[in-house]
Amino acid sequence: MKTINARTVRSVATLALLSTAPLAAGCASASDEGGMLIGDRSPSHSARQNTYAKGEIPSAPAEDVRQVVQGNTQFAIDLYRQINETVGPKENIFFAPQSVSTALAMTYAGAKGATGNEIAKALHFNLEGEKLHAAFGNLNARLVTSQQEKDGVVVRNANGLFGERTLKPLSEFVTTLTRNYGADFAQLDFKNAAEASRTAINRWVSDATDHRISTLMPEGSITTISRVVIANAMTFVGSWKSAFDATLTKPAQFHLADGSETTVKVMHKRLQDSSYYENDLFQSVRIDCTTDAANPGGPAYQLVVALPRAGKLEQFEGAMSAGLFDQLGTVTSALPSHVDLSLPKFKIDMPPRSLRTELIRLGVDRAFSEAANFSGISGEELVNLSDVLHTATITVDEKGAVASAATGGGAITTSYPSTVREINVDRPFFVLIREANTGAIAFMGRVADVR
Repeated sequence: MKTINARTVRSVATLALLSTAPLAAGCASASDEGGMLIGDRSPSHSARQNTYAKGEIPSAPAEDVRQVVQGNTQFAIDLYRQINETVGPKENIFFAPQSVSTALAMTYAGAKGATGNEIAKALHFNLEGEKLHAAFGNLNARLVTSQQEKDGVVVRNANGLFGERTLKPLSEFVTTLTRNYGADFAQLDFKNAAEASRTAINRWVSDATDHRISTLMPEGSITTISRVVIANAMTFVGSWKSAFDATLTKPAQFHLADGSETTVKVMHKRLQDSSYYENDLFQSVRIDCTTDAANPGGPAYQLVVALPRAGKLEQFEGAMSAGLFDQLGTVTSALPSHVDLSLPKFKIDMPPRSLRTELIRLGVDRAFSEAANFSGISGEELVNLSDVLHTATITVDEKGAVASAATGGGAITTSYPSTVREINVDRPFFVLIREANTGAIAFMGRVADVR
């Protein structure tokens, strides 16, 4: 019998693009040189992609980090609902809340007055100034791993700040991003070499995601009035703690959201742990990923699959809350529960999409207008937020080497008869990947179409 790990692969990138305010578009003088001018770091991922350099991890009280996680989770739910309103119930949704929040937190570092207040309110930033950025930096550092892909779970996180070469960013702004977010910093010639600059940023994203995302910025996204690009790239590669049996993978029917059916390859496994939960709205199961045996206090990731009862997907999405997500990630059973899980193999490549509409609906309005105040970035030139771009991919399949490690228990207890429970994921379902020690939601989405 051949037993191999089912491996989840997720990559994601988020970018905030700031440009000169339209009324000031022609005020700046053109550069007299072409090409690219690099600052103190080239636009490629560095050692910071995997972890912060020794001694550079921002220090933050545990309560501050908890508040950041709590705010990020609420923003994730708000953004999910806004995206759902845009795309409708029949489409896949997949994004990385941690990536979006991080990119916008870095942008927020340069926002002042009402502009900053709107961003803080929409993203549920409950801390101010250095306390917020130190907590974000501490959290991000705790989410990454130092392992190689062959060793199990690999999480990499890279942040980048790219400015037009004639823009003079405030040293306080650059320091905030480099110190708290480990951001790479580069100056590019947006005015005279817009396409070359776009290519350089896309190359940085590609490198930072191990070439899983090649194009975040579409053609034409960098123009002569572009001034600042703030980017976050995150990749996750995880192997299950308990392996699937590849010989049990068989074709089966999957009921799509539009009522039609398709045949997919479905993995099968009996889970002998206490990760099952159910109520009259949905069933859920938690699948723990391997951890780094050499770093027992390091990140502990888990995939949560929630299957709404037939016809209750909309009700489930309406009931989503930070408390529910915590419950799904920490549930334990009073009695040992055996769960027969049937889970389709699938891959989703979400193309780069603008989050401008969704963010405006959430109240980030002034930042996209001529009234924007990003004087914390540069005191010499008016800029506004022209767009926020995000792309994500997810693959769940049966690849990877066998690995094993222990994971911790949870806080919420349920009681079921000691019989085998069954979850047959044969219709649209919800997934999230969560870091257990912090409760941070790294990725989440709805799988409506597995083709």
